[in-house]
Amino acid sequence: MNQFFRKSTVLFLFYSAVFFILITGLSLLSKQAVQADDASMFKLVIITVILLLLLNIYDIIGFWISGKRREFFVKKLAGATPGKQIRESLFNLVIIVWLSFLLGLYFAGAISAITSVISISFAAIIIAHLSGTALSLAFGWPMLMYSLRTAYRGLRI
Repeated sequence: MNQFFRKSTVLFLFYSAVFFILITGLSLLSKQAVQADDASMFKLVIITVILLLLLNIYDIIGFWISGKRREFFVKKLAGATPGKQIRESLFNLVIIVWLSFLLGLYFAGAISAITSVISISFAAIIIAHLSGTALSLAFGWPMLMYSLRTAYRGLRI
């Protein structure tokens, strides 16, 4: 279990920050009390976060998968099928996304309680969660398949 979280720390922290910013930004945008200048600023922040997510998700998931190449090789030697390895890795990725979503939601709720300016919107929570999970699976599935196909070439134990 320690190895799972050690290799996944970067991915976990990245998603936590993204979910925190998406939840607070979308909650601020959904309130009518926000002035026009503030609303345009928050829209710009949300667009920037989404662009950063799209630009960095491939590299961060690639970094996570590169740490799993040795694990793929060892499991192959132990007799695991490629389908089972893919299912386990996708399950691990979904668990990381869900845990980081909960951490981001916790920090957004804490900021909301401390400042009393932001009231968290339920729609913002749902949008942030569904978009983050869909993006991670859309990018993670092909990368896992490629990594599994190439995991056994030139790898030294």
